Amino acid sequence: MKEPIDFMRLYKEKYGEFRVAICLNGTEGNMYWKHFIYPSEEFSEYFKYAHSMQPGHREIFQDELVIEGDLPKRQDNLKNSKWIEERLAGLNLTYKKYYSGSKSYHFHLFFPELLNYERKEIPQIKERILRYITQCSSASNSCKDCKMDTCKLRVQGIDLQLMKNHLIRLEYGIHNKTDRRKILIKERDFGVNLVPKFCIIKNKKLNNYYKEVGDFQPVYSKMPCISLLQTKEAFAKKVDARERILFVVVAQHKMNKVPQAKAIAAVLNWNEHALNNHFTESKVMSTIYSVYNSARVPGCTYIKSILRDLKMLEVCDGCKRGTAERVVQERGPVRKE
Repeated sequence: MKEPIDFMRLYKEKYGEFRVAICLNGTEGNMYWKHFIYPSEEFSEYFKYAHSMQPGHREIFQDELVIEGDLPKRQDNLKNSKWIEERLAGLNLTYKKYYSGSKSYHFHLFFPELLNYERKEIPQIKERILRYITQCSSASNSCKDCKMDTCKLRVQGIDLQLMKNHLIRLEYGIHNKTDRRKILIKERDFGVNLVPKFCIIKNKKLNNYYKEVGDFQPVYSKMPCISLLQTKEAFAKKVDARERILFVVVAQHKMNKVPQAKAIAAVLNWNEHALNNHFTESKVMSTIYSVYNSARVPGCTYIKSILRDLKMLEVCDGCKRGTAERVVQERGPVRKE
């Protein structure tokens, strides 16, 4: 059985420190909350001698959208959750659906692009995404100003507080009233979720990324072979090497320890200005997400295989490895007698 601490460790690798909480029984039977930063010395000390106790809640992360219908009856929430599933599948959005352990269902969706934005902008963008998912037709700029009695958010009891830096039950955390765990019951993977363009708020931080990385050379490398692969000339070749070039370009950011959020901005900028948007946003985002969450990076042999296909291997002249490769290419492999 999975435990909340397993997910806490995973999230720590991705986000660093974050907020968790545990619900406890008071002396007179009342419930109260104790909050911690995980990991921290205070957290370690508190749980040092209580291994069976684990936090039941965590904060909702900046790039995470949580949808919860919280009506009084579980059957109503189940019915509404099926409608949300249909909407998410129809929009090709990747999600995980959890049973909360009580009467509600939680949908967790991640949009890596949201890491590019200031925290104060996130609730409004998440609310716009939620309205897009639920086909909201209200003319109001904000849900709090909406007066529609037929609003899907209102009818389904969707908790708008979850658009903020709020707490949500930890995966496989035990519900304090039912003693049941929050469990995963369904997941669908359609690739990396992209924020719809009409949900975006004009963003100065993202524009600063573009200025910093430049219009045509966003990749951090002094290697001539890498620089060549970024050019329009390489992409003009009618060879099926373009996706491999994208992999190399993204990997350069990772190997130079460029933060993922900055890599998104840089590679999208390169794709737009140098390649005239040859790749779709979805392709760029999914490649970045895959590379940054994998130990695999391209080596010299992999890069030379691309250059060989493009008939551009002469860029390796002057490089010891490259010169040896040219000899093999032009004269053929040396046969052992």
